[in-house]
Amino acid sequence: MRDEIKLLAGFIIGLAVSYFHWVGLIIGGFAVGVATRSLRVALVSGVIFGTVVWLAFVAMLSANGMADKFFAMSPLQYVSLLLTVIATTISASITNFFSSPSQHKM
Repeated sequence: MRDEIKLLAGFIIGLAVSYFHWVGLIIGGFAVGVATRSLRVALVSGVIFGTVVWLAFVAMLSANGMADKFFAMSPLQYVSLLLTVIATTISASITNFFSSPSQHKM
């Protein structure tokens, strides 16, 4: 139960910071990675966090009436999704490299 609360807090903090700046992707990915116990869970959490941030970005564009223009720029939406997911996944996995080898679980 405690790990789920840490994971949720990492999601919320990351979403809040990423609303203002792209560094929130790295901070959120790092926070999500710290809350997990294994590399596999950290990677999955990073992918999920990146996808949620990207969907929130698209929702914000839609609320401002800009989603049509965004999706009309063909490769831009794919590049933004890919970069978001990669940044959050890498930052989530970094935390497992600094822990002791006895704590690593796959």
